Amino acid sequence: NEERALSPYLSVLLFIVTIFLGFVVIGPIIGFFLALPFYPGNFMDLAEAITSGQTSNDIKIPFLMLQGCATAIGLIVVPMAAYQFIVKRKTSKLFGSSPILLYGVAVAAVIAFMFPNSLIIEWNANLNSSGPFWDWAREREDAAEKFTKFLTHFESGGEFLIGFIIIALLPAIGEEFTFRGWLQPAIQKISGDPHVAIWLSAMIFSAFHFQFFGFVPPMLLGALFGYFMYWSNNLWVPIVAHFVNNGFSLLMIYLHQVNVVEFDAESTEALPLQFVLPVAAVFFFLLFYFKKLTDTREETT
Repeated sequence: NEERALSPYLSVLLFIVTIFLGFVVIGPIIGFFLALPFYPGNFMDLAEAITSGQTSNDIKIPFLMLQGCATAIGLIVVPMAAYQFIVKRKTSKLFGSSPILLYGVAVAAVIAFMFPNSLIIEWNANLNSSGPFWDWAREREDAAEKFTKFLTHFESGGEFLIGFIIIALLPAIGEEFTFRGWLQPAIQKISGDPHVAIWLSAMIFSAFHFQFFGFVPPMLLGALFGYFMYWSNNLWVPIVAHFVNNGFSLLMIYLHQVNVVEFDAESTEALPLQFVLPVAAVFFFLLFYFKKLTDTREETT
């Protein structure tokens, strides 16, 4: 099967085509028709509401359904089928077994990383860049931030649960399979260097989110997930870590909305240094410990 597998160059090209067709075309079209019965309007009304970025409550559930289909079909179903039947590599080989301790360390590291990453988020969000492109980028990101806040303002526990599945769970599975399971190994075969593959995949992963004033934080997260994959050789580890990152952030947003916690997870303001510095030290220790656990396991197998 390895001999018949697609070359890494063609694999990367197929990756681009597959993500575009699945996430931009096929998934949203199917999601649009599935969301239509949940919108109090006709076909054209829903299309206009989506494209114009309306923020009425009528559009929230339909848009979440559209987004869910785009992710499930465009980042999971279509890419997995292409990987299995065109790239000729078994998806099952990406998923190994790891001790519970390894998952625990990965989860703790992801949560700890949120503290130093808050410094990067504030710095990146406040970059002063001028020019036509940067003015356009700032305007686009401000509009996207407004719409994201609308989508993550939940009116009920049921609405939060729907958002949790679509915003936290599905992207964790889809983005980790595509970027860490498919793209990263293909780039590694081309470059011959796992670190080049991890960081280049992380850059593409961040660019995929179209956040010019928020490019660096997701890139660093992508690299962290990439090292989890490289060291553990088990895609479940970065999937769980990614899910915890998304889910924890979304849960904190919801708890802030219902006045359970005072911390605003949507703020781009950095956490106080007296908290950031010790937790950053804990993060690097956890990363070192994760690597040591995978090294020890390799030696005993």
